[in-house]
Amino acid sequence: MTDFSGFAIKYLHHPYALRLSLALLLASGLAGLSLPSGPLIWLPLAALVPFFMALRGCQPARGYALGWAGGSLFWLISTFWIYSGCRELMGWSVPASLTATLLFVLYQGLPYGLAGLVCGIANRYGKTAGPFFTAGIFTLFIAIWPGLCPGSPAISLYTWTRIIQIADIGGMHFVLFFMFLSNVFLAEILSPSPFKEKIRYCTIFILLLCLVLGYGSLRLNQLKTLATSHTESRISVRTIQPNIPFRTDPLNQNPLKSNHRIMGQLTEESSQHLAPPDLILWPEGPGTPACDNLDMKVLARLEKISGSPILFTCTEYIYRLKKQESLINPDGSERLPVIPMRELKAMYNSMALLKNGQIKEFYRKTRLVPFGEATPFGEHLPILRKFIGKPYEFNRGPGPALLSLQDDLQVQPLICFESGFPDISRSGAALGADAFVTVANDGWFVHEKAAELHLGLALFRAVEQRRPMIRATNTGMGAHIAATGEIIEGTKTPMDQTTFRQASLHVPDVQTPYQLMGNIWLWVLTLILIMTRYSSLNKKTGFV
Repeated sequence: MTDFSGFAIKYLHHPYALRLSLALLLASGLAGLSLPSGPLIWLPLAALVPFFMALRGCQPARGYALGWAGGSLFWLISTFWIYSGCRELMGWSVPASLTATLLFVLYQGLPYGLAGLVCGIANRYGKTAGPFFTAGIFTLFIAIWPGLCPGSPAISLYTWTRIIQIADIGGMHFVLFFMFLSNVFLAEILSPSPFKEKIRYCTIFILLLCLVLGYGSLRLNQLKTLATSHTESRISVRTIQPNIPFRTDPLNQNPLKSNHRIMGQLTEESSQHLAPPDLILWPEGPGTPACDNLDMKVLARLEKISGSPILFTCTEYIYRLKKQESLINPDGSERLPVIPMRELKAMYNSMALLKNGQIKEFYRKTRLVPFGEATPFGEHLPILRKFIGKPYEFNRGPGPALLSLQDDLQVQPLICFESGFPDISRSGAALGADAFVTVANDGWFVHEKAAELHLGLALFRAVEQRRPMIRATNTGMGAHIAATGEIIEGTKTPMDQTTFRQASLHVPDVQTPYQLMGNIWLWVLTLILIMTRYSSLNKKTGFV
């Protein structure tokens, strides 16, 4: 303890180390202020300036340490709700939950450390890593890192509609690249450097900002013009928000006493005031019933009253018969009667579509919540399930799928944090999805800021594929999101209220560059950056 205290005092008295620490704390504070619905819409474009100023000129080891510390702090600020998840979902103790949260943010911060390491190597063996190289490397490592939880600093820009339109070119990572580029340019302008270089960086930054905003305005105008065309199709969806308390009996499988009861009441009530939509969407919630224990008479009655198909969550249990052995009386005279036994083979978090009084279509969740639904890497390492897994865990579904409504409309369901993965919605759009529908139960998030981050993730999927996204939640932050990324006025639901919303959304008949090419741009950019650095190193060392 004495050695550690001495090291800490020596570290804090070191001027350079103190400056780095203050820069990290300042960047973390600004990053926290730039989270969704922050005081300044433009702040994300400048919040990380202190971080990149500190990184400027760092050598490999220091760049790695600074990047890892910064990335971990940024994740801690935006995913503080992990602690609540460990406590509420997993039932872990306070020390275990704190430890899990710390390990989570350290893991998620690793790509920032690797990017800082590469920038440090570039500083050592070539010119100082410039804005394009730094922003590109950070974007690349964040994009390819197998994170436990989907997320990106770009979420903080989700309310700046004109800026995020570039997501249809290269996805959320393209927005992240521009965000990093903006921060690095400003860091270079504010750092000690020749005046001519400052002017050059300032000019490039302004031109890039104008290009992005100009593209955003152009795309918004194009899509709004299409929306007024009578040849374009539309989809009308009603969402139900029951606001069921998180702590209910999870083993209750009676639909009349489970979350279906209150959602059925809201569906019946809303049908007295609203015209029949193309779909009624119920969210996830505590007390989700088993798919084979549904009261079909009640559900069919609700469909008849509302005049619309209903999409809801339920748990699928797949059983298999256990191997039976013949049993003989002790005297060997005759066989004893054998009672057939069954055991659980698989369990799926599913969505069922009720249409024409029957359920014929299911969607099984593809991406499972780590620890909450399945043990990470448990399929390949069963020993992990033995020590840290649950007795019963969910199985992964076969992959993205579409559900068919009336009038040839098709929707792609996304359950909970599946809306955070761009590859799933990209696959759904390729299958022919007219819209995305996502459901969630964010009641255990505790703070509405965490639920809004989840909403921001889903919103980017709409812009990337130019398909409307309808989000139904148990406790709040549900929304009807247009293909432009704009939330339809009046559809964003408040927290902790029982309510419902309905809106009609335009379905553009377009295919985006991101749908066609995905993240190819990122690999092309990486190749260009490597070739540029190699050329710079050759000029410096005289290598041919």
